[in-house]
Amino acid sequence: MAFLKKLKKITKESDNQELIVKHVIYYIYSKISQNENIQVLLKKNQKFKFENISNINNRLDELIKDNLDDVKKINPGTIYENITTKKFKKTLGQVYTPTKIVEEMIDMYNFQPMIKNHQFKIIDISCGSGYFLLPLIDKLTNIGINYKNIVKNCIYGVDKDDFSVFLSKLSIMLKYPELKEDDINIFQGDILFDELDELKEEEFDLIIGNPPYIGHKNISREYKNKLYEKFKTYKNKSDVSYCFFEKGWNMLKEEGSLIFITSRYFMEGQDSLELRRFLRE
Repeated sequence: MAFLKKLKKITKESDNQELIVKHVIYYIYSKISQNENIQVLLKKNQKFKFENISNINNRLDELIKDNLDDVKKINPGTIYENITTKKFKKTLGQVYTPTKIVEEMIDMYNFQPMIKNHQFKIIDISCGSGYFLLPLIDKLTNIGINYKNIVKNCIYGVDKDDFSVFLSKLSIMLKYPELKEDDINIFQGDILFDELDELKEEEFDLIIGNPPYIGHKNISREYKNKLYEKFKTYKNKSDVSYCFFEKGWNMLKEEGSLIFITSRYFMEGQDSLELRRFLRE
């Protein structure tokens, strides 16, 4: 799409692409959305807005004006995916999951019992900008469950990155304008270590997602030692994603299901021996 290419060109010209990407997305939706609930969300997240860059804002204004119809159709996560640097994504362990793969993973689960039982709980413990959460809401809405009940009581998300949490909430609120931020159960924190009050009493029927892939070379010694102490699946040069299997498994209800996308390396690598043992047991 020409709009995304032009947008990426603007961010590439900046000396600090990571910060300017956040500003660009924030600025776009502050301009095109008149929804009161979204304006409240934006006001609470002004840390992503930067001052004294009128030259960029002027270019964004022109770009929005010339492509308004396209802009309104694009999910914030799609913009983020297309204009964020590979280096920054690697730092966070973020790997884009194609829509087709997301849909195939969701289709692995039998949602029919949920039509009668609305007490089910689903979570993505590395939710990014909501790649799994939005299709999950669509899926449950299509089988006859009210979207307000789904969002308020059934769907949860967590991410370590505060901007990803903002994007997830924004994406859901753009699709369902009646919702307020407080209706959405998406929280910022390190699911591997942080004790999130909102999740203390919760167990989940389904945990689904694409956990972050962060190799041992890209984490600090201090964080690595914490992983060694807490997770039996993390040994030697293991990937942080292995810990998400262990953490997710421990958050499930007795009959719950965990669906993750992962590399096939864990099936044969020496450093994934403990993960294989954990899954086998």
